Amino acid sequence: MKKLTETQSKLLTEAKKYTSVNCPIKYDILKSLCNIKTFDQTFNSLYILGYFKRIQTNDYSNQFILIK
Repeated sequence: MKKLTETQSKLLTEAKKYTSVNCPIKYDILKSLCNIKTFDQTFNSLYILGYFKRIQTNDYSNQFILIK
């Protein structure tokens, strides 16, 4: 498994406070709760690495759950 950067680790730690497998969270809400300047880039990196999974919704909102 790829070693995470300091910013990625910080975002993952923050995200674990607000989301889980049983509790999806909207992307915009997670972004507002986490105090990380490079949130978009860091979140995308973690998404590509498989730490987050997008949830299909009927209202097309960007909701994610934490996988790892």
